[in-house]
Amino acid sequence: MARWATKAVSVFVMSLVFLGFVSAMTLEEIREIAAAEPQEGDIQFTWWDQFLDSAIQLSDGRTIWMQTNFWNIVGGQGEVFMRFIKSTEEVAFYVDLSNVSTQWGGIAWATPEVIIDGRAPAQWWGDKPPVGGYSYLQLPLPASDVSTYDSIWVKAKYDVARRDDTLVRYGINIWFEDSSSGAPIGEIYIPFFDDFGGIVGDYTVVGEVTSTVILNGEMKDMNFTIQRALSGGGWGVLLFMPQEQLPASGDVIIDIKPMIDKVIEQLSDFFGIPVENQQWTSISIGSYSGSEGTAFNYGWILHDARVLSPEEVSELLAPPTTTTPTNTTTSSCEGTKTVTKYVLVKETETVTKTTTETVTRTTTKTETETKTETVTKTETKTETKTETTSGGGLCGPATIISLAVVPLLLRKRR
Repeated sequence: MARWATKAVSVFVMSLVFLGFVSAMTLEEIREIAAAEPQEGDIQFTWWDQFLDSAIQLSDGRTIWMQTNFWNIVGGQGEVFMRFIKSTEEVAFYVDLSNVSTQWGGIAWATPEVIIDGRAPAQWWGDKPPVGGYSYLQLPLPASDVSTYDSIWVKAKYDVARRDDTLVRYGINIWFEDSSSGAPIGEIYIPFFDDFGGIVGDYTVVGEVTSTVILNGEMKDMNFTIQRALSGGGWGVLLFMPQEQLPASGDVIIDIKPMIDKVIEQLSDFFGIPVENQQWTSISIGSYSGSEGTAFNYGWILHDARVLSPEEVSELLAPPTTTTPTNTTTSSCEGTKTVTKYVLVKETETVTKTTTETVTRTTTKTETETKTETVTKTETKTETKTETTSGGGLCGPATIISLAVVPLLLRKRR
């Protein structure tokens, strides 16, 4: 391959890396992080217990809840690691089990996750305080208050890897409860990708919803198919399956408000639970997982997960701002030089910029050329630096050069 072609390929690959398209971690790399010897401030769970969990304080004042949630596994051989890494505030999970025995059978076994806001339904959670710490969205929240929000944006940056025989649904998990009894009434999934193909067992498709998703910095509107079912525990299940699956590794920001509106509508209209009795209790990021065999092996790292503030959303959705360098120079024999260094512009307003060049000859005749160009911009901020020196300028030998240029300018203008 020619040297220029090799260089072009290298630049292309590096561009993909920086854009986040070639960022997936291997299963071995994830295990190495999850299973590493814990450092000061780390929290690490290891096999064996179905329900290992802990509240974790983050450096910015928020709290999260990390839990293994092996709700359907009662035995198996292998290893499990779940670790909060204090130095980076990441959560790493890894499982490699064989000869798995389950409590209720089926292909879905475990839901290791990180609750980023709220708590599980009160009947399960007890009197522990909820996690989060968001002043603009602190769960639990009465369903009737959801209408006061125009949008609710959730961010998750993650890497997932799994063996071919393992089924993983990775994304957002949400719970609703009955506000009077604390009983669970709604289990909701918004997967980024789903190896199960949606709800396990019988379900009904009840329409679709569109929402805005920002994947690795690229904003797009995406359609989600709504699946509905009744769980074995007696509560409603709703799953919003993306019609275009997201990658196994990425940086996702999604507006979940359209989904929450549909949840409230379905709980009321189909499951018969009045809106005033509905309460939204939690948002978590994690994996619903299992296998069609008796073994599974996968892992993930959650690099960042949060509910975005209104200020962060405004900045995220604001039109881009660019800085355009321009140079406008006027020179004369008096030696005064004015340089316009930068013009800060946005978009959509007409600004006219005129550049004037004056060449002075010893015969005192002045030739002036004016160029006018129009650009469309919003906001212009000009920083001008003026330097004045005595003498100098375009005098002496430089004048002869200027005189030689004038006939060329005149000829060009004809």
